[in-house]
Amino acid sequence: MLETTKTTIKRITETEGVKYEIYIPIPDTTPILIYLDETSFLSLMETLREAFENVGKKVNVNE
Repeated sequence: MLETTKTTIKRITETEGVKYEIYIPIPDTTPILIYLDETSFLSLMETLREAFENVGKKVNVNE
């Protein structure tokens, strides 16, 4: 397991395709380790981008 205090994202290329490993350390508890295929990872990044673009803006969730 990784020994770091920062979140890391690692791109892994395998014969089945590309996947991403996301490691989130949490002090004094078990860290989070997530594996996503490329499509899911890109969807997550798009959603995060949209969320940060809307920080401080009022967003209508019913749109």
